Amino acid sequence: MTNIVNQAASFAKAIAIQVAAGCPTADKDEQKKRHDICGTCPLLDIENYKCKKCGCKLHLKIPLGTSKCPLGKW
Repeated sequence: MTNIVNQAASFAKAIAIQVAAGCPTADKDEQKKRHDICGTCPLLDIENYKCKKCGCKLHLKIPLGTSKCPLGKW
């Protein structure tokens, strides 16, 4: 599990990439695909809907057009 400092740094980097790309969002089909993939992942913290690998809150990460799964699943 990542610590809060690593999570904050990762989030800041993701937002910088998102803004530099013009703030694209994943379309609804892509968001559903990501949600379905994460839903079956053994690294999903179901209670907090959070990735245990990168520490991201998935309700924030999934819609971002530039975000990527740390395991390369999407």
